[in-house]
Amino acid sequence: MSRKSPPVTPEQIETLSPLAREIAEGLQNAIAYTRGESGRGRVTRLELPDPAPEYGESDIRAERLRLRLTQEAFARILNISPKTVEAWEAGRKAPGPPARRLLQVLTDEATLRVIARYAGYQLVPTAGGDATETSAPTRRGVRRARG
Repeated sequence: MSRKSPPVTPEQIETLSPLAREIAEGLQNAIAYTRGESGRGRVTRLELPDPAPEYGESDIRAERLRLRLTQEAFARILNISPKTVEAWEAGRKAPGPPARRLLQVLTDEATLRVIARYAGYQLVPTAGGDATETSAPTRRGVRRARG
């Protein structure tokens, strides 16, 4: 059998720590909102993206080669094992939904630069300045950042 706690008064809320006060006020607003009291509570509407596209073995390899990355560097950027990249490209495994979303994000060069930097790599531009036009899909395509 459940029992209801008495409502918290504004005076009691004022005696709480700032964090506890914020939580208590948020709970009161949520309760008021569920009762239909207007002006109490906040509704945030998000537009959800479409599901990430499917990637076949040739798609993954083509994207990696387009970015001029080795399997090791590509794996490092995705925070996965190089064996996983190898299995994807051989068609033995397929990327799951989170990996597919990250693969989708990698198609944006600016985003890739940020992710590569956090993974400890930097893209090495060629004379044309395009990092995707490095000399070959070898370790020369990326350089381990010194830090």
